[in-house]
Amino acid sequence: MFLTLLTTVLVLSPPGSGTQLDPTPTIAVRIDSTRREVTLRAGPFTIPASQGGGGHAHHGAHDMPGSQTPFLQFRWPMTGWLYAFSVQVVDRQGTPLPRTLIHHVNMMNLERRALLYDAVERTMAAGSETGDVEIPRSVGFPMTAGTAMGLVAAWANDTGKDITGVELVVTYRWSPTNLNPRPLDVLPLYVDVNYRGAGQTDSYDLPTGRSAKQFEFTMPIDGRLLARGDTCTTTRWSFGSTRQSLAGTWCTSRRDSAPAAKFRRSPVTSSECGGMGSGCTPAAGTD
Repeated sequence: MFLTLLTTVLVLSPPGSGTQLDPTPTIAVRIDSTRREVTLRAGPFTIPASQGGGGHAHHGAHDMPGSQTPFLQFRWPMTGWLYAFSVQVVDRQGTPLPRTLIHHVNMMNLERRALLYDAVERTMAAGSETGDVEIPRSVGFPMTAGTAMGLVAAWANDTGKDITGVELVVTYRWSPTNLNPRPLDVLPLYVDVNYRGAGQTDSYDLPTGRSAKQFEFTMPIDGRLLARGDTCTTTRWSFGSTRQSLAGTWCTSRRDSAPAAKFRRSPVTSSECGGMGSGCTPAAGTD
């Protein structure tokens, strides 16, 4: 059986810089129950040419007017577990465009908060270097039909000219609720070394020569780190836990999986637990 569900959300167009923009972008949600796929199709977008060139243009591109999409909201259409996704950029005719146009694309769950930050959960995140992602079907991200979601992307157009009629296509694969054995629930752990809160950039300037920047945190729940994925840069990175330390180069290790790392629960207050779900238990005597 093939079931199609189409939902369209109208939002304001991003400000332009003199270029004639495409019509107001919309987002369409389609569910294919035979292939067990959910496809988000957003657009059309006008991607302005990045100012400057090279790496500076790429990393500063998403601060330019019109280079970030509106925040497109929609309702998730099915109940089950996500275990795979892929991202495409296409033109009006559906012809694939270079993946390097993507600076990043994020899908947010507006009804579930992030584990470490007072912010909504980033259920999916990808950059130009991210290939198709698939995890074992024995685990999955739990999703419920009707959940409020949002999709946003930023562009990095180094072609030297504006590109119009661009569409973003994100396809998810899901496991049904009657799958036996039942998949184990897993959730994303988002960590940003320079997170500043919603609506603020996490970019920062690098001084000349070697430098280091770190973000220290305590885990509010018990759990295991099953895998990792990173943004492709030439920066060295390390990730420490109570049991082990992982290190590597982002560009070459982004597809690697790490042995499950145990985390020890740290005391948290009742207010900090708000929205984290049943896995978060406030410490005795906290407010």
